[in-house]
Amino acid sequence: GSYSNHGSQERILDVYNGNTANGTHIITYDPNGGGNQKFTFVPTSGGYNIKNMSTGKCLDLNRGPSAGNGDYVNEWDCLGQSTQQWRVFPWPGDPGAVGIYNVSKNDCLDVFRNGTGNGVWADIWPCKRSDNENQKWTLQYLGYSLQTG
Repeated sequence: GSYSNHGSQERILDVYNGNTANGTHIITYDPNGGGNQKFTFVPTSGGYNIKNMSTGKCLDLNRGPSAGNGDYVNEWDCLGQSTQQWRVFPWPGDPGAVGIYNVSKNDCLDVFRNGTGNGVWADIWPCKRSDNENQKWTLQYLGYSLQTG
């Protein structure tokens, strides 16, 4: 199915300006119902590709396997590499929430520097589990979307 991904600030993962170019930043933004805010989880042998319903591209790491703490998440053609594979785990103490981590880095999908406004980019950061609200996501089944916390 498709999901919107809400974080702790009720912002949704969003492909910046709905751009279809490889390397476009994934940001958080107020929900607006646009296709650039709708994602589907496609099963892979290592987890899931998180694919945007509008652009058809997958969440990936800027700098690929060399990505480090704070490197942003972008969209890229779905190629099946480990930097495009994500796993989901239950959020401790909140049965409706999850954490999402990248298979190649074992780092979590994160809202950069705990940002709360529109346009803050999604990045990766070491998983903090229960004490990092900016790594807490709620998957809301929309028939087409993905949201944070």
